[in-house]
Amino acid sequence: MKYFKQFPTIEYDLEKDNNIENITDIFRRVIVREDLNKFVNTFAKINLNSDERPEQAAHGIYGNVDLNWVLMFMNKTIDPYHDWVMGQLTFENYVNKKYPNKHILLDANHYTVSDYGNATGDTGERTFIEGETIVEYNSDGSGVTGDSGKVVKFDSTIRQVIYSTVSGTLGGVHYIKGQDSGAVGKSVSSGDEKDAVHHYESSAPLEKTKDSGKVDSEQKAFWVNRGYSVVYSGTTYDATTISNLAHEESLNDDRRSIKYLDSDFLSHFTSEFQEKISR
Repeated sequence: MKYFKQFPTIEYDLEKDNNIENITDIFRRVIVREDLNKFVNTFAKINLNSDERPEQAAHGIYGNVDLNWVLMFMNKTIDPYHDWVMGQLTFENYVNKKYPNKHILLDANHYTVSDYGNATGDTGERTFIEGETIVEYNSDGSGVTGDSGKVVKFDSTIRQVIYSTVSGTLGGVHYIKGQDSGAVGKSVSSGDEKDAVHHYESSAPLEKTKDSGKVDSEQKAFWVNRGYSVVYSGTTYDATTISNLAHEESLNDDRRSIKYLDSDFLSHFTSEFQEKISR
């Protein structure tokens, strides 16, 4: 049976005109039993093709496209378009929409309003402010091109500015200055936001699956800071840059592997769902 066909209905005046209609009560919620979820985690998994939709997977596993909701339930899929593995075109559109701006990665040292090329250390460090205008300058403080942008966000740990273009394109080995904050930073690299730094990972093979330093549950590598360096057996390993695009590709690749409920348990699962959703 289709997912919402199992939901009870309620009487509701949609148009506020005293014309009462029966509509599906979409505010009902049922979650998977914790013990069943643990059991299925070790029981059955399958790898999807890059463009295999929930309906296609349900047909292949259960012979019924209407049971796609069971697969989405088991894999905690809320949005079937973006929480499920995406085909190449869908993925590209998703990334371009999520990361529409530009980025500038700054030198590790941070500068102040009165110092450009001669600044050292972080004395008097200022922070770029969301919404302020940034403009390019030479090391002597003279203007470069007049190109400017508006700060969308500033990551003070990575030393990276995400901005939307106001005039021209910022970039090159120049300095940028915040017109409101007075913060100044030297550009190391620039480009599209999808190519900006998402995070850094240790390049050391022994730290690829470390748990310490984790930021989210989907993380499998050891996240580190920008200047990270470690030595194993005489070999030095530094931080590896992971871009927004590479991070999204990794997450999308992880979605290819889904867990599914064996057909022997399917009838009990759907019956229990129908019972609980109708209460």
